[in-house]
Amino acid sequence: MPGANFPDEPIFRLLLGFDFTRLLFKAQEEGHTTDFRQAYVFDEASILFSAELMTRGVAHISAAKRFITMCRFAGTGFIMDLQNVCQLDPFASQNCDSFAAFRCASLEDAKMAAQMLGLEPTQTEDLMRLPTGVAYFREVGWERPVKIQVPLFQP
Repeated sequence: MPGANFPDEPIFRLLLGFDFTRLLFKAQEEGHTTDFRQAYVFDEASILFSAELMTRGVAHISAAKRFITMCRFAGTGFIMDLQNVCQLDPFASQNCDSFAAFRCASLEDAKMAAQMLGLEPTQTEDLMRLPTGVAYFREVGWERPVKIQVPLFQP
C-alpha cells in the first residue's frame, strides 16, 4: 500500500476516498445488502486510519470514516493490520467485529488491546509477553477471547 506501491499518501487517500464514495453509490443503486461481496485489506492501516489523519483538516466526515461506518451495507468488509493499536482512530476500532492482538510492544497498546479483547486489566502484561505467532482473538458475540497459535509464514 502507501510507501511501497504509492509513495504520495495524500493523493492515495484522495483516490481511495473516490473509491469509497463509488462503493457507496453502487450500494445505493443496487440496494443495501449485508451479503458479503468483497473485502478491502489495509496493510499498515495507521497510514490511512490513524486518529491524527482522520481529524486533520476535516471539517466534515471524511470518506474513510464514511466507508468504515457504511461498508457493511454494501456487502463489503475491511481487514486492517497495524503496529500500534492506540494510533487507530476510534471510528475504526468502534466498528471492529473481529480483533486479534499479537505481542504488544508498548503498555499503552497492550491496555487498549486488552480492553478491545475484553480481557482483565491484569492480563495486560500477558499481551506484552506473547511468544511469536501467538495472539488473542475475539469475535463479536463471543463471551471471551481465545488464545490462538498462528503458523509462521515460510516463503
